Amino acid sequence: MLDKIKTKLLEFYHKEDKIWLFFSLFDLQNKLILSNGVLTTDKTLPELIEILYHSLLEKQTNPHILVIDVVKEIQAQPDIQKLITLSAKDYGIFVINRQTNVSGVVLPDTQWIPDIKSALATIKQKYGLSGNVEISTFTTRRIAFEV
Repeated sequence: MLDKIKTKLLEFYHKEDKIWLFFSLFDLQNKLILSNGVLTTDKTLPELIEILYHSLLEKQTNPHILVIDVVKEIQAQPDIQKLITLSAKDYGIFVINRQTNVSGVVLPDTQWIPDIKSALATIKQKYGLSGNVEISTFTTRRIAFEV
């Protein structure tokens, strides 16, 4: 699987690129097994793939589909009114409380998230985020394949 991931990503990106990735792994019933990644890195693409593969994917026993979201653009979104008008199909959100350093993310076009307001509520509930948080939005290039 590691070689397949590298080959797929290197079709679109260069080895020297420092891109931000999320891996989501699904089983035969299309049930999410895991989803994790990074929004900032100083690692080259092959280094990052190795790290994510060995820490997340290598131990999985029944993977069927791997979805890789490559973050294209991220920007701070301080205007909540503008934020809730964005499409959850096109935009993911990243929320962080800088005081506690607790953060959460919802990727674009997540199956059970109908809108950005729901994405925000999901992150806040799942990670116990409250108070003064910073919110950023991002878009991705999605690459999916059977493993």
